[in-house]
Amino acid sequence: DLDSDEGAGKILEVCLEEIRQCKPYLIVLLGQRYGWMPSPALLENAAGEKDFNLESYEMSVTELEIRYGMYLAGGQLERCIFCLRDEIGEDALPESLRDTYLAGSEEDRQRMAALRRRICDTPGAHVLRYSLDWDGEAGNFTGYDRFADALEAKLEEVLLPAWQRYRELPWQEHQREEDWLLTQMHQDSFVGREREIKELMDHIDTHRVVILEGEGGCGKSAMMAQLQKQCRQKGVLAELFCCGNSSRCMSAEQLTALLYWQTCLFSGREPLEFDNIYAQKLAYDKLMETYDGPRAVLFVDAIDQLSPNEWLYLSKFMPPKMSDRITLVISTTGAVRVDPAALPLGKRGGVTKLCKLTPPDKEELRQILHARFRAEHKQISRELADKLLENPTTGNMLGMELMVRQLVMLDKNDFEKISALEKTVDSDTAINTYLLEMADGFSTDLERRINDYIDAVCRFVDKDEEYVIKTYLYIVALMQHGITEGEMEEFSAYIRKDFQSQKDNLTIKWLSSWSNMRFARLRRYMGNLLIRRNDGRIDFSHRLLREAMTNRGSINNLAPLIAYWWDEKPTADETVLENVLPILRRYYNTLDHEGKSDSFDHLIAYMMKKYIKAADDLAKSEDLLEKAKGKRQMEILQRSVLSDLSGSRQQDHLNDYCGVLASAISDGAAPGHFTVWFFAVKIVNTLAEQSEREKAMAKLGREWMKSG
Repeated sequence: DLDSDEGAGKILEVCLEEIRQCKPYLIVLLGQRYGWMPSPALLENAAGEKDFNLESYEMSVTELEIRYGMYLAGGQLERCIFCLRDEIGEDALPESLRDTYLAGSEEDRQRMAALRRRICDTPGAHVLRYSLDWDGEAGNFTGYDRFADALEAKLEEVLLPAWQRYRELPWQEHQREEDWLLTQMHQDSFVGREREIKELMDHIDTHRVVILEGEGGCGKSAMMAQLQKQCRQKGVLAELFCCGNSSRCMSAEQLTALLYWQTCLFSGREPLEFDNIYAQKLAYDKLMETYDGPRAVLFVDAIDQLSPNEWLYLSKFMPPKMSDRITLVISTTGAVRVDPAALPLGKRGGVTKLCKLTPPDKEELRQILHARFRAEHKQISRELADKLLENPTTGNMLGMELMVRQLVMLDKNDFEKISALEKTVDSDTAINTYLLEMADGFSTDLERRINDYIDAVCRFVDKDEEYVIKTYLYIVALMQHGITEGEMEEFSAYIRKDFQSQKDNLTIKWLSSWSNMRFARLRRYMGNLLIRRNDGRIDFSHRLLREAMTNRGSINNLAPLIAYWWDEKPTADETVLENVLPILRRYYNTLDHEGKSDSFDHLIAYMMKKYIKAADDLAKSEDLLEKAKGKRQMEILQRSVLSDLSGSRQQDHLNDYCGVLASAISDGAAPGHFTVWFFAVKIVNTLAEQSEREKAMAKLGREWMKSG
């Protein structure tokens, strides 16, 4: 309601929050209309809540948004593009369109001219001028194609240097940036839990290792992000790495490399490159023992997301001794197997502290609940808060997030029901009554709560095609590290082209119905439950969401389609490599015993041979970047297979893998390639029976001899 101060204030909040989420990029399309001018007091209040202060607030919301965006960009104004449309004369437009496209008054025209001068005079800002012409016969504007081409060229000019710089960064820097995006999201949404924060900060000050343990969704990741923020506020160097957030942090060896690299930066040393994991571990152990730089804390979130069983043994990435100037803080969902002989020794106090993170008490949950509603620009009644607190899933931070999002996610049908209630009670009571009815229907089981929320989102996006939306989400869940909108569009086009004859197949029909607009709506309703990574890939922000969605779908129809599509893509595409093998492996595990051999030979064996050869070819390249890429791809291959086998003891499954690997090595890899053979030996060692291990090792030996 723009006529009330409360309504106008809420709209201003939303406008500035949308601008904040664009940081540091901003594209402004500016015509001739100056825009809505609320009272200066309302503008000042909205800007003050964002810590943004101006000398005067006699301006429109449009100008406030632009100036706030420029303020947020700070020293990165080169990432802002201002598209200024040339003025259109009054005589050039039909009278019916003049109010839409032209300034409302001479005063507004002067204000717009001043705003344009301010933009043009700002150092570093990119200004793009464009013109449109009215075509009276066609009844529309012309010149959009010229503008689109000019804007595309300007975007390339702005973005390509940044992309080039990003590509040249070491892989550890890429990982740190991806983790920082997730960390910021957790910090922005964190409220309450002051007592736990204080206790954990005390433990960080007095212990060399702090282990934070708690069930999935209880708020460990948000707690770790807040602890990092508090450490930095105290002047302590602090960095957080999220295990499983990308393919660069999926194993203890990779985590060791990340921690070594970051500790070198803390101490001002140049990180070294190592040929093997043993040299890397020795250098890391030595550095952690002798570290004499500024006080520092390394946070490692979700070590249970490392390859199966690796996270149980802290010694795989824990140094035997640690300097008293550095602390490791680790979070996990399960009990960590602590070997006292492997824990780091320090000069003072305790060495390790195991902290159990329990759900907040009822009063603290109430505070968090109110804060979450305020973040959505909504208020919650005490009666509704009491109703939600009766539901046990509210004690889980993910469960609470799902409840809040569903209660603020109302559509036309909901408002029609609220209007019907308003015939007997006032508006506030009608809304509260309706929300209480919704809360009554919320499941008390977390997995069911997740599924109910996903169902609701899919109906909101497109109630007539909700199974199409669920197929999108299922594909996102299957991917090891998400999927870009471009890949989704490409996959859908591939299905439409190559599988048109099977259009009666529902899976084919749904995959053919891809729409960027639908996906944009899906992201809007999912909010921070879907994240966009630095490389543009869309992924779930929480492991439990991925698991719930994966458990709902059927992979049997989808996996072969993905395999055929990927078989046409370049083998050098790392994102293909990271995703294809886990999906095929999952598909293989769903087949009955009789169907396994053919499917295994045609899918997994073929892909293994193809990618081992591609990775090996890269590793032999004279180009150092290509060589490093080949090494990374071989590591991905290792993890892809070993992560499945390390927790499995199915004899036929393991024997098949060993046979395929031996054949793949003989057909695809260079003779004596150490990494490939080391990979093979690790797989053989997963076999349960000694006799089976001996047979498999003999088979590998024969292939070694054959390859020369």
